[in-house]
Amino acid sequence: LTLNVLRNLLCGVLLAGLIVLLLLPVQLVVTEQHPRSLKSIRKTSAEPVDYIRLHRNAWGYKTAFWLRTKGGSRRYLYPGTGLLILALLGWIIGRRNPTRRWAHYCAAGVLLTFFLSLGLKLSIGGWQPYELLREYWPGFRQLRNLHRFASFMQVFMVGLAGFSLMSLWRFRGAVGKRLATAFVICSLLEVLAVPAKIYRVP
Repeated sequence: LTLNVLRNLLCGVLLAGLIVLLLLPVQLVVTEQHPRSLKSIRKTSAEPVDYIRLHRNAWGYKTAFWLRTKGGSRRYLYPGTGLLILALLGWIIGRRNPTRRWAHYCAAGVLLTFFLSLGLKLSIGGWQPYELLREYWPGFRQLRNLHRFASFMQVFMVGLAGFSLMSLWRFRGAVGKRLATAFVICSLLEVLAVPAKIYRVP
């Protein structure tokens, strides 16, 4: 670690600490009055099968028949084939250049958020890791919709996808740029759900 890296890291920690300390004490006082029940947490936890299910309104639903799985918690958490490919290639490419730490960081984020989204439905020989978080990590006792960790998982996947898109963008000049643009557009169209389902609020 160089002096510049340490200085930047210290500035980042101090700035984040200042922002958090302004909000965290009040937030803890308010949220601790409303703990979530185990039943509520289990109900809103994701299941692995949810990650291979595409919404029926998505454009890719008609062609990707393998994504019409049933069961689980009936949530649609599939990130998209395009993003999966880009993230996997990005991890492979990212490990081979000086930015490999970022690639490992994003890959660890993908795994961590995936397991967090499973919540109380993740059991290892009857032991539930999420119980430790509820017991010892402030705030986790108040979390309810754990399947929303899938959103954070996709953010980390986008970080990995950046490595592969960067390599594709630099491939043979204009050809690579067109390929990268086309791949991103196709990836977005696959998961685009039209019309969007509107929920009535009582």
